[in-house]
Amino acid sequence: MVVTAATRTVLRHRFEVMGSTAEIILIGGSAPALSAAITRLHQLDRRWSRFRPDSEVSHLNADAGRPVEVSPETVLLVD
Repeated sequence: MVVTAATRTVLRHRFEVMGSTAEIILIGGSAPALSAAITRLHQLDRRWSRFRPDSEVSHLNADAGRPVEVSPETVLLVD
């Protein structure tokens, strides 16, 4: 059976994150799934923002040349 987007629920949310405008379009998903995606992007913004003094990226910049403990996701970002 082929199901098209016309027969599924489409959820959208547009918001500012990571210095840009993001838009999440979720086809056939639920409100909790959309909320989880929004939360995840805000979480990554807090971790990677160069404008937040407590972010992992800010700690890396402040401690340049010295070991800094960061999340596995930040290791992937930098790599």
